[in-house]
Amino acid sequence: MTNIDIKDVSLSDENTLRDAAELITKYSWGEDYPVDPLEEIQKSEYCAGAYAKDKLVGFATVNRFASPDGKDNGELWLGHAVVIPEFREQGIYQKLYTAQMEHTQRGSGRILSCTSNPIIENFLSGRGWQEIRKTKDEEGGECSVFEYSKNTS
Repeated sequence: MTNIDIKDVSLSDENTLRDAAELITKYSWGEDYPVDPLEEIQKSEYCAGAYAKDKLVGFATVNRFASPDGKDNGELWLGHAVVIPEFREQGIYQKLYTAQMEHTQRGSGRILSCTSNPIIENFLSGRGWQEIRKTKDEEGGECSVFEYSKNTS
């Protein structure tokens, strides 16, 4: 298992943000997704990177606009989260999630996330998240919106 460091990423770190957008495009959204990941990352309020030595191998954000149907914008959203395939199943996603959740604890209100990935749905459900609705993502595919109550242990 590789030693992974999770670090806060500044929104002024343009090189890392571009690298993160490439990770999202290549390993999560795909080339044809109708939203520019770099533009979304740049509007985030928090970014975390997972590094193996100096290589960015994972990335996650928190923002207030990730609602694919526009409902609940203004609330805290766990945004992008990606780990490159050769580094998956090493607990990196969990570490990024922990960094995201630590950031959300500084804010008020609900915490939301949206996914169409059954692995992530199970991950969230296993940590006290509740599915609150189905909606359509930017491509028109169905996704589930989850809510986390800060009162949930």
